[in-house]
Amino acid sequence: GKVGEVVELLGAIGTALLGRHYELDVRALDNDEPVTVGFSGLDDWASYDDARLHPPLPGLIMRLWTHGEIDPSGGRAVSALAGVATVALAFALGRRVGGRFGAWIAALLVALSPIALHVSQLARGYALLAFGVLLAHTCLTRALESGRERWWLAYSAAVVFAALSEYGAIAPIAADALLAALLTRDRAARIGVATSLGAAVATVGFVVPF
Repeated sequence: GKVGEVVELLGAIGTALLGRHYELDVRALDNDEPVTVGFSGLDDWASYDDARLHPPLPGLIMRLWTHGEIDPSGGRAVSALAGVATVALAFALGRRVGGRFGAWIAALLVALSPIALHVSQLARGYALLAFGVLLAHTCLTRALESGRERWWLAYSAAVVFAALSEYGAIAPIAADALLAALLTRDRAARIGVATSLGAAVATVGFVVPF
């Protein structure tokens, strides 16, 4: 029943929390982590080539989370929370496709995947990217099913979030949108996909000059 599903979801979230916080504070600094946690604003981002290799959103979120302090552990905590939220989304998507079993398998795969665990322990934008891509897919699915404007707007917002977390989000999001447009026979739905994705891309276009 519903109580069992809630217990299973909480179990998956608990597993994700434990895995992502294991030795989180004692990891050696990884590559671009100092750039991300040292981010103090858009002026810094626009001034340094290394900073512009990644979009500005992760640095902004992490500095807000740490109240302006340069704190790698605090930045990693943001990634860990994004990883846990991704597990919850995977559970919801798995539930829609494969019932309770599908939900449990999807959540556990995301919770225990070595690459998911790794990026969720870094003060970088990859865990936010994964959450944003999965959120965009969820919103797109609901928009196609319901046709409601709020879900199209949510889809655009999720795409913006994902793209400003890491530029690499554009590829899976574009592939997802193309597949959705090809599989639907509803002309209005195709227009919705194109216009919502186009609006999101136009919104993140401010990074192009940099």
